[in-house]
Amino acid sequence: RQLLGGPKGFQELRVRTEDLARSLTRSGRDVEHDPSALAEVDDRIDRLRRLIRKYGGTIEAALEARSRMEEELDQLEHEEVRRADLLAALEAEDAELRAASAALGRARRAAAQSLEQAVGAELDDLALAEAEIRFDVRPLTQPGPKGGETVELAFRPNRGEAARPLKKIASGGELSRVLLAFKRALADRAPAQSYV
Repeated sequence: RQLLGGPKGFQELRVRTEDLARSLTRSGRDVEHDPSALAEVDDRIDRLRRLIRKYGGTIEAALEARSRMEEELDQLEHEEVRRADLLAALEAEDAELRAASAALGRARRAAAQSLEQAVGAELDDLALAEAEIRFDVRPLTQPGPKGGETVELAFRPNRGEAARPLKKIASGGELSRVLLAFKRALADRAPAQSYV
């Protein structure tokens, strides 16, 4: 009693304790006791602890993992839209490639015709008056880095023969003269002082 300030302090402490007890009793009556809710909270806390262990050991790491997963889910959910956008862009690029390939093909065929005539004229001076050079331009199904067609050099050494791939039928001497005819026909583009 002396520690509490004598009988008056003790009495005051007792009154406060009784008030506190009544207040706690009233509060206890207002609290609903639901064992299933408590089990649900315990289960949720257990799941959270497992997730934290699984995704880095800290709440921050688990939240970062959640953010990454939400981004991945968003990407997966919008994949069809992105795929459609990519396909549209691909079709536009393909149309542009085909247009450029067609323009290159027209220029290539025009240049081939002009070069055939120029080389043919040079072959006359190189003892191949009956020979003919021709560019076989064949379209490809899909344009590539070199355009939409393949080009092969065909050679007809004598009048009346069919033109065939130069690399398969020309002799060494014919190859040398054809090369010289090309160099002379293209001399204005790649001038040389002399040819041997």
